[in-house]
Amino acid sequence: MNIQHLAKGLVVGMVVVAMFALSGCGDSGQKKEAQEKASSKVQPAGVSQPQDVVKKNLTQFEDLLKATKCYIDKGLDVKELYPLTAESADCLDKGYGGYERPAPNYNWTHQDGWLGMWGNKNQIGVGLSGSFEEIKPVLERYKADVREIFFPYPTKYEPNKAIPSDTKGLLLMVFPKEFVMGAEGKK
Repeated sequence: MNIQHLAKGLVVGMVVVAMFALSGCGDSGQKKEAQEKASSKVQPAGVSQPQDVVKKNLTQFEDLLKATKCYIDKGLDVKELYPLTAESADCLDKGYGGYERPAPNYNWTHQDGWLGMWGNKNQIGVGLSGSFEEIKPVLERYKADVREIFFPYPTKYEPNKAIPSDTKGLLLMVFPKEFVMGAEGKK
């Protein structure tokens, strides 16, 4: 998968999500209830403090890594790994929400997480959206275990380059499959 193709998909996916959000379409009452349940799991009611967002981000990122391990442990094809297939395999809480393939946003959760194979079956991409301040704890926790880091995607992360804390975008971390297989309990 090349970067330009992914970037186009991300832009189209964000437009689709925004259109659905503005129109109020696309969610049945049952799906909306599941999304609210996941939101309450990863984000307490009334959250507006950065620490709460950081906690939500760490929880979702860890859940996506664990879902990947579960998916692989079940012998499922990594080429088909994305949030909705992880949910269908009972590896990811359905409350995170996912999108059908071939929708341009099929690698996204409804909670702004990203999951999928990256380049080949030996690499897994896991990501989330937010400001640099909100995603920095995730970056710090996992940077030693990745092959590549992008923030804000598609820009390759450079640890020695200053990034303003309010810079928003997608943090995408590319993990070797070997790390993901041992991801359970990593912190």
